[in-house]
Amino acid sequence: MMFFALSANKCMTGNTRREKEMEKNQSVFSRNGGTKMKKTKIVSWIMWPIAAIMLSMPFISAADLNASISAEEKAQFDQILTPVFKIYHLMLYLVSAVAICYGIYIGIQFMLSGGESKKREEAKNALTYVGIGLLVVWAAPYVVQMLIG
Repeated sequence: MMFFALSANKCMTGNTRREKEMEKNQSVFSRNGGTKMKKTKIVSWIMWPIAAIMLSMPFISAADLNASISAEEKAQFDQILTPVFKIYHLMLYLVSAVAICYGIYIGIQFMLSGGESKKREEAKNALTYVGIGLLVVWAAPYVVQMLIG
């Protein structure tokens, strides 16, 4: 009985010592770079797009937006866009099929939730997100066309 009490006491001191070491390491991490790394990531996420925009400004301002496009240039552009549209349509239908399958799965989850309101709310929210995602994917070309033309 005495041995059990001593070993339990050792385990408890080991845990507290380990917890103290973890707290010490965590405070050192936050002082010596934990927050600094986060700030650096935030700055890089902001600065890279700004730098890209600033470097592309001379090219954007040099473009003549009122120039007319010849038939040959339009044919070349359409030839370049043909594979892009094929890939876009493939992805559109693939994403739609996955979303429909996931919607069916969510519907089954909703029906099997029984009286648990948390599961029902999760299923409703997930189905809402699937619907919004499908709406965005299918409406994107029309929105772009509306903005361009």
